Amino acid sequence: MRVRAWWRWILLVGIIGGYTERESQAQQGYEILGEQKRWHPITIQVYGPQADEQGDPNPFLDYRFNVEITAPDGRRYVVPGFFAADGDAANTSATAGNVWQAHFTPSQIGTYRFRVSFRQGPQVAISLKPDAGTPIPPDGLEGTFTIGETDKAPPDFRARGILRYVGERYFRFEDGTYFLKGGAGSPENFLAYADFDNTIDHGGAANDLPNGLHRYAPHLSDWNSGDPTWKDGLGKGIIGAINYLAGEGVNSLYFLTMNVNGDGREVYPWTSYDERYRFDVSKLAQWDIVFRHMQRKGILLHVITQEQENDQLLDGGNLGVTRKLYYRELVARFGYHLALIWNLGEENTNTTAQRKAFAQYIRSLDPYDHPIVVHTFPRDHEKVYGPLLGYPYLEGPSLQLSKMAGGYAATRTWIERSAAAGRPWVVMLDEPGNAAVGCSPDGPDNNHDACRKEALWANLMAGGGGVEWYFGYQRPHNDLDLEDFRSRDRLWDYTRFARQFFLQHLPFWEMEPVAATSVGAPPDAYVLVQPDATGWKRAAVYFPQGSGTLMAPEGTYTVYWFDPRNGGDLQQTDPQQISGRQTVTLRPPAQDGQDWVVLLVRADSGATAALAVDPQQLDFGEVALDTTVQRSLTLRNTGTATLTLTALRFQGNDTTAFALVSSPSLPLTLAAGQTLRLTIQFMPYREGEHQGSLTIATEQGVHVTVALSGTGQPAVELPVVTRFVLVDAQTDTDVAVLRPDTVLWVENLPAAINIRADVIGSVGSVVFWKNGVKVRTENVPPFTLAGDVAGDYKSWAYEFGRYVVEAVPYTKANGQGKAGQGLKLTFEIRQYLTATEPFGPVSRPILDVLPHPIRQQGFVQLVLPEAQQVRLVLYDLLGRPVQVIYQGWLASGTHRFVIEGSRLAAGRYLCRAQMHQQTLTRTVTILP
Repeated sequence: MRVRAWWRWILLVGIIGGYTERESQAQQGYEILGEQKRWHPITIQVYGPQADEQGDPNPFLDYRFNVEITAPDGRRYVVPGFFAADGDAANTSATAGNVWQAHFTPSQIGTYRFRVSFRQGPQVAISLKPDAGTPIPPDGLEGTFTIGETDKAPPDFRARGILRYVGERYFRFEDGTYFLKGGAGSPENFLAYADFDNTIDHGGAANDLPNGLHRYAPHLSDWNSGDPTWKDGLGKGIIGAINYLAGEGVNSLYFLTMNVNGDGREVYPWTSYDERYRFDVSKLAQWDIVFRHMQRKGILLHVITQEQENDQLLDGGNLGVTRKLYYRELVARFGYHLALIWNLGEENTNTTAQRKAFAQYIRSLDPYDHPIVVHTFPRDHEKVYGPLLGYPYLEGPSLQLSKMAGGYAATRTWIERSAAAGRPWVVMLDEPGNAAVGCSPDGPDNNHDACRKEALWANLMAGGGGVEWYFGYQRPHNDLDLEDFRSRDRLWDYTRFARQFFLQHLPFWEMEPVAATSVGAPPDAYVLVQPDATGWKRAAVYFPQGSGTLMAPEGTYTVYWFDPRNGGDLQQTDPQQISGRQTVTLRPPAQDGQDWVVLLVRADSGATAALAVDPQQLDFGEVALDTTVQRSLTLRNTGTATLTLTALRFQGNDTTAFALVSSPSLPLTLAAGQTLRLTIQFMPYREGEHQGSLTIATEQGVHVTVALSGTGQPAVELPVVTRFVLVDAQTDTDVAVLRPDTVLWVENLPAAINIRADVIGSVGSVVFWKNGVKVRTENVPPFTLAGDVAGDYKSWAYEFGRYVVEAVPYTKANGQGKAGQGLKLTFEIRQYLTATEPFGPVSRPILDVLPHPIRQQGFVQLVLPEAQQVRLVLYDLLGRPVQVIYQGWLASGTHRFVIEGSRLAAGRYLCRAQMHQQTLTRTVTILP
């Protein structure tokens, strides 16, 4: 008895004091992954039930993992999460694990709180009811994370924010920048890439690709050191293609996420071509590596969820189980991206009621309200789009044209009709041109003039949101087998030049198209004007033949020319000014018979230079002395003239307390509509209120001033929780300091235990959280999880399982005042069974599994001839650790450890006992 007690003490000290970092993160509460900055995606990673892609319960359908997030301003989000296998499936191709993730993109600076909702039940994943199913761990887990300012610059979308519909005919980023699309609409099977897991051609339309899959070999040289890959170097072709497109100014890409039974038949998110309920975790994680790179390069994701050949595939075209599950997985895994458009289908043939149901369900899942559009055949525009006018969950049409001509009329038609219906649409041309040609490759006999004149400039001058180019199947590098995006290098130039003209020279969001003949221009011209009470403040006129006539309203206008084929700076020729209310003939600098654009700027307009700032005052609140707080403001050129910033001056008695973070180099030009974000730092140097101002001056004489204020507070030594101590609640004595990832074996614990939080500093109270739920507030020491009476510890009624305990100290009683530095600890309480006598003298260790196979519960039995250090781990067949069963000293004799088969996915595992001089391995089979 005395010897046995001695071994129990050695065992307890070895387990608690001699811990090592666990190979598996299965016992962690949660982790926040990613850069915690505004508009940078983060991942909330939790460790839930062990699951498998093919397991029962179905981890995609019968579990629902959501994270309820509260922003600093109180705004609430419900973010759908997903099964992530081992958390690194893109590199490991794992199909099983206990890692569950939720991606979130924060838009505010400050501290966010979150709470996990984890439910189980038949088809619970597709339910929108918060209380559907049954809560299971880690349901209720709570935590916080704090977000700072972004440090990125355009074209990286992390400098812009989320792209949203704002009730106008252009989408707009959160920083106020409007978006004009100039992208690639081919290949539609962009994701049919050979380096993605489980990507196989299933007999689609014939193409020129080896095994029917893309490799993007011409773009391998465009991959750069530091760019992402997976599996030790895969993915360089597709990442290089993104790099090339971004370098050409392409800012969107159109691609299918499912083409089962369609043209290509190689793109599908499921574990097999015929599966509809189980998703390929590793493939989708690899897709997302590409998507993240696209966002960092400034390329929007135009997600085409289905095509005509399969829009009846899921639930017969209805919104049923398989379609809801498909939408949820797309939103959960990819909906966090900043610039993304959901497209209900290419050449869509669903009914109006079905389309409305699809859009409403996607909107109910998407916490960011990304734009939703729908694409259909040219002959079906009225049939499809007419009944959707004014529908609150659709933001525009995705227009297909059977020929280039007609782009202007189609764009303007749906802009005007949607505005009349009370919900202006963003009208974009996607796939202009006939199916055989589309936009042809560079080289002789290309049709780029028609693409540029009748689609690109036609859409933009009609007030449209931009274009994506389709590549016809009778030309090389087409809609199914494009390998080299350089095949349309010149087309990308034309597209970039058009976008640059609009972004640099036009406040296009304030402009309106007018009929060319109504202002004396040729009938094939396009005219876009910025009106005011007396006429035009600014106007753009596109002459397809280069020159033409025009009669502007009253006023004097300066005339500039822009070359849409070669880009570059604005040019001038005679006349450099014209007067309104008379017809004039305008001829471009080069009489080449090709298209030119005229820019008119009214010379006598008093509103050509204007600068706005948001917010107009910054209050930093109470800040401790010698500490800093940052706030940001956005400058916008709201006029029609380019501004040159010449000075950023702090003024007032407390100017030394305020400073710019990363001050821009001056002089700095801001084109019309362009924005600039400034970050200001406040560091109080004395107690009390600080006041100052920041004045932004321009060469044009426009100035704005921002009021600055903040209050300095004496530095307070906030309390800090330094450690958790395991206490014997019967003897009121300390047992040991608890360390991360400790496993406490119940056979070695005192009969009654408690946990104490030791605190330094001025503490008024300590709040305890257990598995994300607040369980106790202690106002006087000792601060304990289960409470005490004047130091007489109460007993904690624990159960077997994993615990995440957090203690947060406050400066005042009852969890009030300022929160200090808390401490969070994850540990587990388990049971193992030790026989009273060895089963017989042994000369070597023996490892067995009883019974075998295991259904609900079994045991690992280890017989030792002498006391020694043991590490007992359960591995999957790929050699990845699934569970650390035991680690520490064991006495000689027979030891049994419980294996809960019900917590593991059915299948075969390896149990390995590692000892000083020997390793034993046994197969473990878990039955369903």
